[in-house]
Amino acid sequence: MSTSHAVSESSNLAATATAATTKQLPYNHRQSYTTSSRQQDLTTTTVSSEFNTVTEGKATILTPKADEVFYNPIQQFNRDLSIMAIQAYDQLRHEAHEATSNRNKKKKKLNGLKILESLSASGLRSCRYGLEIPKRAGSSRTTCYPKQ
Repeated sequence: MSTSHAVSESSNLAATATAATTKQLPYNHRQSYTTSSRQQDLTTTTVSSEFNTVTEGKATILTPKADEVFYNPIQQFNRDLSIMAIQAYDQLRHEAHEATSNRNKKKKKLNGLKILESLSASGLRSCRYGLEIPKRAGSSRTTCYPKQ
């Protein structure tokens, strides 16, 4: 086997491995959300023949067994991310307020965050906001359901 043939062969293997990895990446990426340590934060148990309890973060809700669309576990990552983003924003806001207060030597009270959660569906994100975001002034959630 010549050197150029060996290099060509190894580059073909590398290209094949890269292609296989690229094809699997979205699946593995999605799978990592459910196999990460966050899965330990998600617990589903049966409490009756009609309901399951779902615990995510610090919140626990009842979900009807008959309506599997009511709770979407795939969205847990989005809920985790929105909570982390709000917590980071609140910390930056608090640090900026402290710096301004120290510079002006005036201690003004920093108002808590007000959060509107529109189209909240099950309300799990709002429950988690209330339980996991400190110094919150208030939160509102709303969902309009069609008349039946």
